[in-house]
Amino acid sequence: MAALSFDEHFKAPKLFNRISEVKDNLLFYDESALPIVPEAFDIIVITECLHATKNSSVYTGYFTDRGGKRYEEYDVAFKFGDEEQLCQEAEKYDKMFRLQGKAIPRLVGLAFADLTRGGFLACLMTEKFGSALDCKLISLARSEKAIILNHLQSVHDKRLIHADFKESNVLQRGSEFRLVDFDHMQETHKCTGSGKAIDFTQQPNSFSMEDWRAICPYVRVPALDMDFWDDGTVFFKGYFGKRRAYRPLES
Repeated sequence: MAALSFDEHFKAPKLFNRISEVKDNLLFYDESALPIVPEAFDIIVITECLHATKNSSVYTGYFTDRGGKRYEEYDVAFKFGDEEQLCQEAEKYDKMFRLQGKAIPRLVGLAFADLTRGGFLACLMTEKFGSALDCKLISLARSEKAIILNHLQSVHDKRLIHADFKESNVLQRGSEFRLVDFDHMQETHKCTGSGKAIDFTQQPNSFSMEDWRAICPYVRVPALDMDFWDDGTVFFKGYFGKRRAYRPLES
């Protein structure tokens, strides 16, 4: 299927406004997601565009009943895009079933609507959780970095690699965090770590070589980039060293 134009993304919500027209094409991936969706909902109302590119667009919205009454407890994120791409992303959510509502948002379902030029437009629905980080990962408190790294580790433990880990793909709500956007996820990861279970909330400020070897590079590198171990140790091209305190040159 050809890439969708921006105009099609912009108009996408209108294709799903009357959800009763696409109910036959509405898929739910597991029963735990069903409570998110009201049984008698009729219309999806789009409230805000969060993100739009040539490949997909993400909106927030909610469900209403046939009388137009809003279901206040059901705020949802709607991602519109290519049918094949979003089907693959939904399958990745399904593989991370036990992480939903913990490390990643809960998957609500996947819906399809006909495009006038042929083919289908897909809509991936997940719970609306917080908002994207508005600061650099490196500037977070160490306890917050630990939570995010544990989420990254839990995805890795499913033999999956996020592969697009950055601020815009980390959502925050108070002291909770979720990872999102699995378009580039690698599903054939062969880990080079030792397999030792790592809990970043229990990691000391300085790391041991045992822990260093245990942590897979796909988790270790983000931890280093976030300056998680801030004891002055630096690692460059296989070598370790200590940062020296800055001393201005004498005039």
